[in-house]
Amino acid sequence: MPSLTSLAEEALVQAKKLDEHLLSQGRQHTSFEHDTLIELPPDLVEAQEALVNSAHTLKRLALRPEGVLAEIMWNCADEVSLGAINEFRLADHVPPTGSTTFRDIASSSRLPENLVERLMRHAMGNHIFTEKEPGQVQHTASSSLLATDADLSDTIAMVAQEIWQVCTRAVDAMKLYPDSQEPSETAFSLINKPGVPMFAFLAEHPERARRFGSAMSYFARLKSFDINHLIHGYP
Repeated sequence: MPSLTSLAEEALVQAKKLDEHLLSQGRQHTSFEHDTLIELPPDLVEAQEALVNSAHTLKRLALRPEGVLAEIMWNCADEVSLGAINEFRLADHVPPTGSTTFRDIASSSRLPENLVERLMRHAMGNHIFTEKEPGQVQHTASSSLLATDADLSDTIAMVAQEIWQVCTRAVDAMKLYPDSQEPSETAFSLINKPGVPMFAFLAEHPERARRFGSAMSYFARLKSFDINHLIHGYP
């Protein structure tokens, strides 16, 4: 295992490559407000991925074993705030530029102000929205996507309302159906309609099927879901 210093130095090498590219293109440094790491050439995509991997490994080592387990355990809290913000369309109530208040967001979304404040401030810990001045909410690059990308919104809803619930029953399904390969013996079936496979169930629920299709369209846009990974990974 590399030392903390060597991991940090490797991350620095990749970060410098990306910064130099942005400078050569006349772009500002990337930030949570402005994503400028777009349309990168293949060699810089590799640098970006290497930076992410080095930073992730460095963070996990610095957290120590118990910290790593605690972080994984409490990821559900991030899902709650993101899922709620998406469900209640809170991003739609923040102007594309400038700021608004928690009170105005609560009024236009018809939610209690204290609930809006708690959800959005929790999300701000993940750089979804920002509060540069007390009580004034502005968009970040991530929160802007919630307001403008319909496929992404459907994907978040599917994960929050479908996949997350399935995850809570996965162990139950393992106990009930050890080694089963049957599509009707799954956590999804336990939650929704025992004995019925997922796609048969979705055929009976058009809106959920539409949302699933929208999420698949979103995933198809991502390079991490490119079919080439399957082709080259299993030649």
